[in-house]
Amino acid sequence: MKRLLALLVVAGCATPHGDDAAYLPAGRPRREPAPATGPMTLEACVREALGQSRALRMADRRALIERDRADDALAALLPHLKAEGRYEVRNNDPGAVFGGAPVVAGERRVASGSVTALVPVWDFGVTVNAMEAARREGDRAGHEAKDARLRAEREVVLAYVRVLEARGIVRVVEESLKAVGRQAEAAREARLHGLAAANDVVAAEAQEAERRQQLLSARNNATFAEALLNRLMGRDLRTPVEIEDPGDAPPRGGDYDADLDEALARRPDLAAMRSGIEASQARWRSTRDGFFPRVWLYGSANGTTDDFVLHKAWLSGGVGIQIPLFDGGATIAGARRSEREVDQAVDRHAEGVDDAALSVLKARLDVGEAEAQVPVSLKAVELATENLRVTKDMYAQGVATGTDVLVEEDRLARALAAALRARYAVHAAHARLRFETGHSLLEEDR
Repeated sequence: MKRLLALLVVAGCATPHGDDAAYLPAGRPRREPAPATGPMTLEACVREALGQSRALRMADRRALIERDRADDALAALLPHLKAEGRYEVRNNDPGAVFGGAPVVAGERRVASGSVTALVPVWDFGVTVNAMEAARREGDRAGHEAKDARLRAEREVVLAYVRVLEARGIVRVVEESLKAVGRQAEAAREARLHGLAAANDVVAAEAQEAERRQQLLSARNNATFAEALLNRLMGRDLRTPVEIEDPGDAPPRGGDYDADLDEALARRPDLAAMRSGIEASQARWRSTRDGFFPRVWLYGSANGTTDDFVLHKAWLSGGVGIQIPLFDGGATIAGARRSEREVDQAVDRHAEGVDDAALSVLKARLDVGEAEAQVPVSLKAVELATENLRVTKDMYAQGVATGTDVLVEEDRLARALAAALRARYAVHAAHARLRFETGHSLLEEDR
């Protein structure tokens, strides 16, 4: 009894791993900032993010779970073995009284055991189709994992580009602040000599204050962009981010039809929908085959210690058949439901194809618009630069005011910021089109 109590205590203390601290909800992250390792390329950031992504681990785990379900279905086709043992103690001798004399027919203490095997023979496709449905569900989970990979990659590319753009905006605002500061100093100097109006000084100081506020916002945007990229790479949000500028994106070639063909052939979300159709069809066949009989073989080896049994060990076996007659309509309802699930999966895939066609068209339009905006923004920078130069010359000659210079300085800053946005918008548009056509930035890793 003491040993039994000790065993129960030990078993009570041995909790499943699901109650372990590692499986409890996490609190505030306590990771320390990782040391800088030098400038990282876009591909390196994507690889690190994919390696650290919990979403990808969960997607891969879902695929493994579905494959385990296929193994569960396979078990229905394999032989099942069962061992059973029994020890019985009686307080009386089993038997009967014949002619006033007791006749004993068994012992008071008897140990018996048996090993039974059940071998499925034929179930008219119920198990085979269930296995097929489980395999197709595993395929669908695998395609969904690939889709999650592409989505994670797209988010990293967009975050990477956002960091570069935000840092570029910071540099533009810093240079503009220096120029406005110089203009404010010149306006104050001119005011002391009676060469400038008071509103020129006020305007310069007001624009300088506005630039300082813009610089604060630009730096905050850059800090948040870096934190987002660190978050996607599984790093502490405060880790210094050193990345390389990929340069100007090359023009996108091909046409809409080619991109659409690529999307229909490569997009993992569409492949997942096709696997869903096949899984629904297999489930329908498995449910339909439930109307047919099931046949199996069984056998057992038995033994006993009862001396009053003529043969203490014996074998038995036979053939079993189960014929469904009436189950309350469950099989009919299940087959009808499975058939509708097939129709729903087909419609879902058709809807996905139409959505993909529209998404590819929109992505191509965005790429064309982004690429066309780059030369326009560069021409705007050229024009703003020339206007500022002319206005400064006019200001030096006394035919323009300091306010005029500030206006042109503001236009140049806005043009430079727009040119940066246009440049990196091309990278973002290419990333979206690459995602819509089912391509990975890391094609060699696929």
